[in-house]
Amino acid sequence: MVLRYADVLLMLSEATGDASYLNQVRTRAGLPKFGDATYPSAKYPTLDLAIEHERRMELAIEFQRWFDLKRTNRAIPVLTAKGKPITQTKLLLPIPQIVRLQNEAIVQNPGY
Repeated sequence: MVLRYADVLLMLSEATGDASYLNQVRTRAGLPKFGDATYPSAKYPTLDLAIEHERRMELAIEFQRWFDLKRTNRAIPVLTAKGKPITQTKLLLPIPQIVRLQNEAIVQNPGY
């Protein structure tokens, strides 16, 4: 598994609640720091929303967004607002058939 340094810094910022790690990523990209007057605080007023946005931009093509939204319990409101209605049952992935054949006590997640 390969982890990018920016990903580690953003995870650390999320875990500790310390914006300095987020700001390291933004400084490297030449962007204003979180908390500065030029930072778009109207769109991302909290550190959680700022980290969510930064992860979306920094890890745009690395398929992290879905797991970020699920982890922060924002998948349903964010995707519904974008016109992609999703239900609680679709937040779970289907259990592969091979797993269910190996153990008959395992039942498929609802919705599949």
